[in-house]
Amino acid sequence: MKFPMVASFILFVIMLAWRMHVVSKMEEKDASDFFQNELDANNTRKKNLDTLPYIYIPLELFPVDTLDDDRDVADCIRIISGLCDQKILNLTGITNTQLKMEYGVSNLDALSQYDQNYTTLVTTLSRWAGLLLNENYPQQAQALLEYAVSIQTDIAQDYTSLAKLYLANQTPEKISGLLEQASSLRSPSRDRIVRSLQSLQVDQLLT
Repeated sequence: MKFPMVASFILFVIMLAWRMHVVSKMEEKDASDFFQNELDANNTRKKNLDTLPYIYIPLELFPVDTLDDDRDVADCIRIISGLCDQKILNLTGITNTQLKMEYGVSNLDALSQYDQNYTTLVTTLSRWAGLLLNENYPQQAQALLEYAVSIQTDIAQDYTSLAKLYLANQTPEKISGLLEQASSLRSPSRDRIVRSLQSLQVDQLLT
């Protein structure tokens, strides 16, 4: 009775060792590929960045006169105004290695700054819209949220807030456009945003 148990244990040990060997080889290959990609990226020649899809801020279309005496709103307006003269790029989902490979290692610092400007832009827009919603200015908040979505923000709350505004305005069909935008995101938040919007659509159909 003991022999089958011993044989099974030996077989288990052999299979475990084989599996560990396979995983180790895969990890070695991944590491080798990573270092080779880094080497190639660091040797890529600098490229011109003038033709990249920089983001334009239409400040003239934003509700800068609404609650502008509120300290927090004024801070948002100040930050957004300051970004108008900066270069802004949405590089979400693109690694530093990919950036170096595409544009050259000497452009990495500049590209990182442009991406940081984007992060500052979308987080400030989200904050601004939230302040307006809290003070019952839905139309003004909607303008900010629609712009944020148009530049592919990956802040989940912005999508759900905008979808709820569409439902309140009796325009639930616009949620389909939000879903399309969300589905094109390169962000890890994409699936969660899509599920939230789909849930709102289902709730709307059931009411």
